[in-house]
Amino acid sequence: MDNGDLRVAFSIHSTQTGARFAVLNQRDICNVGTFWDIRVNGNGTLEVAIENAGNVNAGAEILEGVKNVVDGNTHQVVVQRLNHHLYVFVDGALDVQGVSTQGLSGTLPALQQGTDICDGADGTVALDTSLTQLTGVCISGSADDPGCVPDLSQVDSDNYQVAFDLQTTQTGDLALVNQRAACAPADFWDARTAGNHIDFETDSVDAEVLPHDAHLTSTTNVQDGNPHAVVVQRVAGAAYLFVDGVQENAVVSTAFWNALAPLVQANDVCVGSDSTVALTSPSDLSQVAVKRGVNPLPYAEPALTCTGDMSNVGTFDYRIAFTVQTTQQGDLALLNQRSGCGTGSFWDIRTTNGALLMEEVQVVSGVGDVADVYGTTNVQDGKPHRVIVQHGPDEISLYVDGKLDGITSTTVNLTDSLPALATGTDVCIGQDSTVAFDGSQGSITNVCVAAPGS
Repeated sequence: MDNGDLRVAFSIHSTQTGARFAVLNQRDICNVGTFWDIRVNGNGTLEVAIENAGNVNAGAEILEGVKNVVDGNTHQVVVQRLNHHLYVFVDGALDVQGVSTQGLSGTLPALQQGTDICDGADGTVALDTSLTQLTGVCISGSADDPGCVPDLSQVDSDNYQVAFDLQTTQTGDLALVNQRAACAPADFWDARTAGNHIDFETDSVDAEVLPHDAHLTSTTNVQDGNPHAVVVQRVAGAAYLFVDGVQENAVVSTAFWNALAPLVQANDVCVGSDSTVALTSPSDLSQVAVKRGVNPLPYAEPALTCTGDMSNVGTFDYRIAFTVQTTQQGDLALLNQRSGCGTGSFWDIRTTNGALLMEEVQVVSGVGDVADVYGTTNVQDGKPHRVIVQHGPDEISLYVDGKLDGITSTTVNLTDSLPALATGTDVCIGQDSTVAFDGSQGSITNVCVAAPGS
């Protein structure tokens, strides 16, 4: 594996209990050297270890899972090291994660399945094939590793991921990574910079969604000479852009592709046809990895500067964050800035049918531009729920407990002065089904209204 990243996917069906047993690994010395190792502990949870011999003082990085995978059911497991983080997913849900500073490098020993060089030395035993079955094993480390196809051709509704590191001071709109054959409407995906920010675009002629299917832009300046880790993921019909571990954009994405042009780095077929220029130092781009079938990265809540007011935010992005915990039923008022029920410009977050509803309206010349995003998670079940509303360049994303709960496109730009922030009450109480939030049955806490561009 020629970069620091790793992806291991497999299915496990097991009733094997007792001692910790070996699953998959690439190692030839017990407890030292450069290796990765996946085992199942005696309590049925996963243990993942990774170590780089060049980092002699650090020791192995070890993650201990939570979910029992030896209960007689089949479990899908994905272990992913990406841009200095290590993640373990079980059945599509994040099981455990941690920071990882020990990327793999050099040539590793051959893959071992069901056995381990440490068998008998540290309490580990071999996998018992009469009790445990492994299937669908797929190992991938870099964009040119054939373990998992590094090409997004034939992607229909599949999940996919494009990841790379960028460190550059070159100015202009830089070509980074793409698969496109022409600088015109066609099947392609393309990652470049525009105005110092990441600009990721997909197109699908067959889907007739021109001029583009998904267009993601970041807010971080990635041409400032500092290293930046960039990840784009398409998961369940939505595309996400992460920069340095923080999600900066999300849009609806339904593109499907037939055969795409070969993967190109540091150059682009559009050079000379538009403002795109080649990357003069290709080494500024590193750790490029294009993968299919990935599990979603968790939403990392960014540090926010809380202004408490979204008056006159215009085209700037904004975020609203809060925690709600209640057993109260009905359509509850949560947060808003509005002076009239059905009139004027406003934003409003409430519950409807147990889930969240975010609405924003900007009135221009007497006509209201409206966007609504509906959630699906029941937030009136008595449990604490962390809620993030993120307004991007042309979409609103709603997250509950770190997972996308709703997304919609929007053209609303709030350009009016709005009333003061209201919590737990709403001017529509008594005029529609909205009721005041009862503090004796719950709480709304950790509120942060962050605008603009926080």
